[in-house]
Amino acid sequence: MALGADRSDPIKLILRQGAWIEIFGLIMGTGAAWLSTHALSSMLFGVEPHDPGIFFAVLVSLVLVVMLAGDLPARSAARLNPIVFATINSLRCAGI
Repeated sequence: MALGADRSDPIKLILRQGAWIEIFGLIMGTGAAWLSTHALSSMLFGVEPHDPGIFFAVLVSLVLVVMLAGDLPARSAARLNPIVFATINSLRCAGI
């Protein structure tokens, strides 16, 4: 955490960075899934190949998982004392 930053600033930063990766991954993954359903339709039982409910449920669950995966490290980073972190980091760079 930077000196003078609020506790919520690193959380917002990490979640914002994760959101861009998430958006890119969801767009690419949804497109690939939509295109591959025709080839995999013989393996689907009781589900339409382009069922919007399934696509929506998977997208929502992936969004929740990605938000949780970004939230846990962000909260951990927000709890760090910046002075202690800077001291440890400078000692590590000095080889001590």
